[in-house]
Amino acid sequence: MQTAKNVFLTREKTLARKFQEAILTWVLEQNMAKEEILELYLNVIEFGPALYGIRTASRFFFDKEPALLEPIEAAYLASVLPSPARHYRNFERGQLSDAWANWVRRIVRIMHDRGRLSDEDFARSETAVVVFRGANAPVPAAIPPAAPDSAGPAESPADATPASAAPPPQER
Repeated sequence: MQTAKNVFLTREKTLARKFQEAILTWVLEQNMAKEEILELYLNVIEFGPALYGIRTASRFFFDKEPALLEPIEAAYLASVLPSPARHYRNFERGQLSDAWANWVRRIVRIMHDRGRLSDEDFARSETAVVVFRGANAPVPAAIPPAAPDSAGPAESPADATPASAAPPPQER
């Protein structure tokens, strides 16, 4: 439903829009594989102020292509959803709060527990910290403004955290 809402609909909250969202979701699910829907979703969602798509976010925060992200960096990007503007202050500060760093490590642990991360990558990630490209560093020139990008299938935020997981910590 998030993909249909983000790609095709406005933010208005009406019964008619909810009905449209349900129909569009059904059409997407009938015509696209789950991996294709996930790719589309990751290429249109907001990761920060005017940062749309996983490729743009990856380049902006870490100055890397998504395929080159370390697990801790990928987990950070997953952690900012669904409130990316609120969590943008981590980048502005240049580091994660202790509580947020623990939340990101928990996502990495869940990725490992679900078989999405090798033992070797998990061991390396246990001591890794999120290092941003630098708040004062120039924005990489290759970032297209709000243009769809293709990073290939990626880990779904829903796959990264189980429904039974505690909510992320509130930042101050």
